Amino acid sequence: MTIDTPTFKSIISDPILTKSLDSLGFTNATQVQALSLEEAVSGKDLVVEAKTGSGKTMAFAIPTLIRMHKSNTNKTSSYALVVTPTRELAVQIATVFKDLNPDVTPVQLIGGVAAPKQISALKKDARILVGTPGRILDFLKRDQLDLSELKVFTLDEADEMFSIGFIEDVKAIMEYISSKAQGLFVSATVSERVLNLAKQYLEDPSHIAASNHNEKPPEIEHLYCEVGEHLLDKPLALCDILESTGAESAIIFCNTKSETELVEEFMRRRGFDARRINSDLNQTQRNKVMDKIRKGDLRYL
Repeated sequence: MTIDTPTFKSIISDPILTKSLDSLGFTNATQVQALSLEEAVSGKDLVVEAKTGSGKTMAFAIPTLIRMHKSNTNKTSSYALVVTPTRELAVQIATVFKDLNPDVTPVQLIGGVAAPKQISALKKDARILVGTPGRILDFLKRDQLDLSELKVFTLDEADEMFSIGFIEDVKAIMEYISSKAQGLFVSATVSERVLNLAKQYLEDPSHIAASNHNEKPPEIEHLYCEVGEHLLDKPLALCDILESTGAESAIIFCNTKSETELVEEFMRRRGFDARRINSDLNQTQRNKVMDKIRKGDLRYL
């Protein structure tokens, strides 16, 4: 059985957003959007739990823009802040806001981009801010960012913030935000630590959990390969596996930055079209590699 969801036109009256959603080909809201939009638009604090790919980004972007449109916020004032764990996610979220309202140019406060460029962007349109904890906190400490008028704060991938050690930076950022601002915690999984954080910083938040129990889990085959202990045993096995499976593309994860460099070099010497991506690359370089993967111009990441 499939859960029926309403059309966007039946639950959204904002003409800018209904027009954008229609042009983007979005007719019906997803389950998480249908469950959360009304309460989010009302200004209530929420903890939203839904799996990756369920439409969580639009579940907070749409109500944020609806509320902003009603407020007539000046471009020099920051209305909403989205904090996310990675640069790539920040870029993706900023794109969603831009697609929903082309008049908005979200400021991306992320590492790998020159600070003066971001300061310039803040002067042009500071209404929507999307960034990673480190860069946002750096701007706040240097008085280059004013959150005193902020109305909506979204913590994206909240559970991940704990997992990768960003939670102290997140807490420090939240100290700059008025308790009257709406808080939206969004995550694929909501653990007890996320709920405790919500109790500490949000006001009587509703916990919205979207899950289709009738949906089959994806059929993914998990395999592992035991290899020898010599230095080249693992990279040789990796190349053999890629050759034998004939995979059109693959992502290879490594434990350290230095390993990504060694694996890339080893694979390229054996004729594999491989490129590494790690924190030593600047944002422009990272974007180029990711674009190549998306376009199918690069096989192995």
